[in-house]
Amino acid sequence: MQDVDREALNAAADRGLLSAFWAARRPDRTAIFSEHGDRTFAEVDGDANRLVRALFARGVRPGDGVALLCANRPEFAESVVAVRRAGGIHVFNSLNYFFTINEMVIPGSSYWNIGIGRQPGEVNNDEEGLQTMKNLGKNMAWLLKKIRS
Repeated sequence: MQDVDREALNAAADRGLLSAFWAARRPDRTAIFSEHGDRTFAEVDGDANRLVRALFARGVRPGDGVALLCANRPEFAESVVAVRRAGGIHVFNSLNYFFTINEMVIPGSSYWNIGIGRQPGEVNNDEEGLQTMKNLGKNMAWLLKKIRS
């Protein structure tokens, strides 16, 4: 990645245009590996652009909250990209803000609560992801014990 302009890369990421950045430079490279079908950067970029137009057609405007309900499929990632491009606000963050301003406790972990793997079962090789989930489990168990006492 030495030939990549880091400043342009970061600027694209800040605007929700990371897939567009890579689609312009490496369109045929795989962006999403999935049992439901892999997607290239060009495909993700094109699908996200179509979704942005659909969001605008339905009246979504910058600053609007958008909730996503989708199975673990490539379309979820494309939808997140589209919401960011459209200027929408990821509702998950808004929900967390609602919980915290109402003095609700949200257990967390040491990092994002995800594990990474390209093939079924590969997530078991993601030591960082597994440790993060173990930390989350411990934190949840601790919180439940405190609530009960």
